[in-house]
Amino acid sequence: MRPVLLTCPSSMIHFSSDRGELALTLLRAPLVPAEDNNRGHHRMTYALYPFTGSLETSGTVQAGYELNSPLRPVRSETEIPGFCLRSDTLILETVKPAEDGNGLILRVYQSMDAHGRGVLELPFEAELQEVSMDEGVLLSSMGSGTRFGISAAPFEVWTFRMIPRSE
Repeated sequence: MRPVLLTCPSSMIHFSSDRGELALTLLRAPLVPAEDNNRGHHRMTYALYPFTGSLETSGTVQAGYELNSPLRPVRSETEIPGFCLRSDTLILETVKPAEDGNGLILRVYQSMDAHGRGVLELPFEAELQEVSMDEGVLLSSMGSGTRFGISAAPFEVWTFRMIPRSE
């Protein structure tokens, strides 16, 4: 039997597996704490991702993340071309303006219970700094360039400040 990953953005969907069967409960309707709990019309999304090989290299974590947290375009005065993180297990989770207005903040996390490596490719030349999660403390400078090697411990979250280089 091939492994399958089930992902669902709604917490109302539950699943279990037993003896090679996958059971999917789309809706619960308990009478406690309220008699009208979970009654009425509901819209749900779920996806099954069969894969071969290991979960770490299957791409299913990224696919599940894209289903659960789709990209939301926002208006910007400048157009920024794409960022790329080349890795089987590292996820580029956030690209946003820094709270203090100095550059962009990128958040990367290791999605597996193993060490992960990857290459972060920026769309333009910039200085990359590792900063604290609240963006306030500079932890280290990773130098300037467009490509940066990243290594992360299991489930580690990195926060980077990217400051475009002046020409």
